[in-house]
Formats: sequence, C-alpha cells, structure tokens
Amino acid sequence: MLESALEQLLLQFLAPYVDGISKDKLHLGVFSGSLDLRDLKVKPDALALLGWEGLRVRSGSIKLIKLAVPWSKLYTGKVKASIECLHLEVENIADGTKQVCEALAEMRAAKQKAIEVRMDQLREQAQVVEDGDAAVGKQKGYGVRLARKVL
Repeated sequence: MLESALEQLLLQFLAPYVDGISKDKLHLGVFSGSLDLRDLKVKPDALALLGWEGLRVRSGSIKLIKLAVPWSKLYTGKVKASIECLHLEVENIADGTKQVCEALAEMRAAKQKAIEVRMDQLREQAQVVEDGDAAVGKQKGYGVRLARKVL
C-alpha cells in the first residue's frame, strides 16, 4: 500500500521528465527512510521542461535516483535526493536539417508543456493547502463548540 502511494507521488512529480517508474523499479526501506528508483529513461522533452527550449534529449537514462527521508524528523528534517549515472545525448532542435519555423514550433510547444506541468503542480499544492486550512477550520469550530459546552 505504501509502495502504491509512493509510486503515485513519484509519478506526479517525475512523470514529465522520465519514463519507467513502476513498483518493480522502486526499492523501499521503510525503517531506514531510503527509497531507490532504478533504470529510468529520460524523456526527449525533459530539458525543454526545465527551461532549455532549444535542446532535446536524443537518448537518456538514469541508473539510480536515491531519496533519504528522515522519518523521525519529517517536519523539520530535509529530504536528500541524489542521482547516480545520468547519461544524456542531447541534440540542438534547430540543427540545420529542419526549417526554422519547425524548430520554433517545437520550442514553443515544449515551453507550453513546461508551463502546463508547472501550473498543474501549483494547482495541486494550492489544493493541499486549502484542504489543510479547511481541516484546521473544522477543528477550531469543534474546539469552540466543545469549550462552550464545557463552560
């Protein structure tokens, strides 16, 4: 169950950039707080999503993404992430074989996709904050009603 939840969370944040996130590639050490993802493929438009619109990944792979989650200090500690063996073959979109108009269209499409990914992430974060505020508001209301009954 925990692996399924982590898989969905990782898919949410890493899916725009890499392919191959699945339970069989996810190695989880629950008590140690370590999480490993192995043998991922980098998507061709990953660099464009990160702001490098003129470049495209011809082929790319990541051998290992390792996360260390401090369970004992979850709210105050920091999650550490490391990437091992990142291999990228990058090509210039406007390399002379394509027309300038085609290259510009690809760069615009990549930029639009990057904006959409970031907006989706911001909407999800805003929803989490709203849900948290609503839960706090309900708790205060219940606390106030309980205090009135007691007094």
